[in-house]
Amino acid sequence: MKIKLKELREKEKISLNKLKNILKEEYDITVSDSQLMYYENEIRKPRDENIWSALADHFGVSVAYLLGHEDEQNILKIIQSNEFKKLLNDIDIEKINELSSAYKNVEEHINNPVKYNNFGKGLLNHSQSYMFTIEELINADKENNTNFADILINYISLNDYDKKIAFDLVQKLSDRDDEKE
Repeated sequence: MKIKLKELREKEKISLNKLKNILKEEYDITVSDSQLMYYENEIRKPRDENIWSALADHFGVSVAYLLGHEDEQNILKIIQSNEFKKLLNDIDIEKINELSSAYKNVEEHINNPVKYNNFGKGLLNHSQSYMFTIEELINADKENNTNFADILINYISLNDYDKKIAFDLVQKLSDRDDEKE
């Protein structure tokens, strides 16, 4: 819940002093600039609940909106909707847990936050099933003493320009090996 007083005041482009004067002139409510600042920053609450009503009236919003409760009510409506309940039924929790475990295992394998972040960026445009494949490669590498997972992780972590260079190099090396045979 976030009080919207400052947001509304700034949107209307009025100072705390001006708002103080409006409350005095239009609603016969006396507050200081600093009191209004405390309300905006949720440091204090007004003793007189009529202040919220007057502020809501001035800005043309409900008290619930001013106090940030309308957002909570909208969330409750969404949660209680049939569409949301259907969406929840369609979620495969077991698959989510498996994917979470795969991400954790790959993150531990990479063991470098910057590289893992680059790796994650590289995976953004790919299927989540890539993560399962990489996890399987990590396990196979441990068993077979290979490093296919690291090669793939390093490649995915590259930017697009460097990926093209790496791919071209591997392609040329592969073509060269074909010529030797």
